Amino acid sequence: MHMPKLFLLCLQFSFNSLQNFNFLNFNSSSCFSQQPSAVVYNTVGTVVAVQMQAAGYNWEIDAFDRLVIRDQQRTFESTFLLLPPPGGPWSPSTTLLSTPHRNYTVNDYPQLFTALGYPEGRLKLEAIRDADYGFLDRDLGVPIHCFYSGGLPTPEQLVYSSVSGFPDSEPRIEMGDGDGTVNLRSLEACGGWGNVESLQHPVTIKYYDGVGHNEILHHQAVIDDLLRIARRTAA
Repeated sequence: MHMPKLFLLCLQFSFNSLQNFNFLNFNSSSCFSQQPSAVVYNTVGTVVAVQMQAAGYNWEIDAFDRLVIRDQQRTFESTFLLLPPPGGPWSPSTTLLSTPHRNYTVNDYPQLFTALGYPEGRLKLEAIRDADYGFLDRDLGVPIHCFYSGGLPTPEQLVYSSVSGFPDSEPRIEMGDGDGTVNLRSLEACGGWGNVESLQHPVTIKYYDGVGHNEILHHQAVIDDLLRIARRTAA
């Protein structure tokens, strides 16, 4: 009896991409040798994660108390994983949060957590960083399809104008480009795979203008492209 050809299409969204990359990185490529595989990737690293740690992020729903949610968000390891990492697209000269006393960049998280009155955050961040989720410098053993969007106002910097208001008051938010949640510089980072010398599998990148972070999950053009990838992989 003829058996249908099997294949794996691993769909990854937002910070789940890093979790799945961890799976791919620590499993032998032989796991996929019997079935063509493809990964659809939407990268992470966002100033919104800094907002979660500093003032709390309530998704602009007034019924949610930011400070109550902040206490919860600080317990989630994923919020530390989402902090913009040093290196890559995040320059040490780029200010993520500013107060009248000083500016904080990707190199200043220990000092930032101390200023926030949450020194435990430094230990959590160190544990996340020790796990090594930076996979843009290696081949993952499968073809990569990187889908992302942009063209929408996205938090770029948090500004506290008074010392007394830091950190519990809501900061002024300077906006930049992105998908409304993730900054464009982070979304574009998957393009760095093209510079990996040991890359053995193709990386294709596609940009969708004006599509929001969550909306990309049910954007028709994205669905159509996913179906095309699935059909081509199964062929």
